[in-house]
Amino acid sequence: MAYDDFDVIVYKTLSYIYACLKQGVYPNMDKAQELTRCNDVYWLQVICSLLKDGLIQGVSISAYKASAVQQIIATSPGITQAGARYLKENSKMAEVCEFLGKAFEHRLGREFLSAIFCHQ
Repeated sequence: MAYDDFDVIVYKTLSYIYACLKQGVYPNMDKAQELTRCNDVYWLQVICSLLKDGLIQGVSISAYKASAVQQIIATSPGITQAGARYLKENSKMAEVCEFLGKAFEHRLGREFLSAIFCHQ
């Protein structure tokens, strides 16, 4: 498993959103992308997948036909009940959690604190 595997990006994204919401803070999708360290094209595909699978809400994708540019619009991003269940019960997510270890939890804590200060 590598740090840029799709499942790793999904785990980091869902974990960040869930941690923010549990603390009463709206997630910042730019910070979520920064936490995952993935490029804009990859990030767009991850978000599209999470939306399609019903794991997140409050995010939409706008498409501009003239330039074929797509943009993520986050009005009130959140994790769905299905997303929380997926994060906690999916065997692949458990494998990613083990792979990332405590280092990710510490980084998530720093990102969360940064999100709080940016939204108050």
